[in-house]
Amino acid sequence: FITPKLQKRISSRLLIIVNIMVIALFYASLWAIPFLSVEWMVLAFSSFSFLFAGISIGLVNVIYGAAFMENINPDYMARISAITNALLVSTMPIGSLICSGLARFLPVTVILLVMGIMSILIGVAAVFVKEYRQL
Repeated sequence: FITPKLQKRISSRLLIIVNIMVIALFYASLWAIPFLSVEWMVLAFSSFSFLFAGISIGLVNVIYGAAFMENINPDYMARISAITNALLVSTMPIGSLICSGLARFLPVTVILLVMGIMSILIGVAAVFVKEYRQL
């Protein structure tokens, strides 16, 4: 119920880019958790970080789902949806393999920081994607 209200005031393109950046900042901020010395600070920081990331992921999913329904020919929707889901699910073990391999050589905090920085770069690159202007 939040996304349609936001889309009346803010373009879908801007919503997607801002939410990608929020998610990226979430991943990048996780590296700071080991440096927090007080338990309540860790809980507060983690709670707010996961709350904002969850809201952002939800907003992106709603916008993506609506754009998918609006732009895909109904005759091909099942096929394209199946291919999309297969690609998304198949990347999870690949990401796990890469991260577990990196964890052998780097601290997890460094991996999270690098992942956050890479996500920020993806968010910046999304500004230049022509198809987002049509949303």
